[in-house]
Amino acid sequence: MFENKWQSISLILGVVFLLLSIAFIVVVGFDYPVFLLGTFSGTSFFISYAVKQSREFQLANQLTSLLERNQNVLSICNRHVSPSMLSEPMDIEIAQISKLTVLDESLTVVLDDNEQGFDFKLTGDADAIKLRLKELLTKEELQQISLS
Repeated sequence: MFENKWQSISLILGVVFLLLSIAFIVVVGFDYPVFLLGTFSGTSFFISYAVKQSREFQLANQLTSLLERNQNVLSICNRHVSPSMLSEPMDIEIAQISKLTVLDESLTVVLDDNEQGFDFKLTGDADAIKLRLKELLTKEELQQISLS
C-alpha cells in the first residue's frame, strides 16, 4: 500500500490513536479534554505524515514540479504544506521579471524594477533553485534578469 515502512507505521499509529480516542469517549465520556486533544492531535499528525510520504505528494513537491516554463511564462508554485491543499501555480511573464533572489527554500521575483513582486516557498537549497532557473531561462533572458 505504501512505499516505505515509516509511511505504514505512521498510518497504523494514526489509526491506533483514533481508535484509542473513540474507545476512551465510549467508556469514559468527555471528562478528560486534554487526553482527547492529545489523541486527536496524535491521530492527525501520524495520518498526515503518512500521506506526506506518498509518492504523489513528494512528486508534487519536487523542484521540477514547482518551477516550470510554458513558452514565455514562468509557472511557479509554492511548496505544498498539506496534501489536501495543493496550491495552483502562478504564471509570470518572463519579460516582466527584472530580478530573482534565491535563498534556501525560497524565491523572490521582482517585476519591472518597481520592487513589487512575489515570494515563493520552494524545496531545495539555493544552489538547486538557481540551477533549475538556469535550466529554464535562456542565456539572453538571464542577461536581462538579475539573479542573486
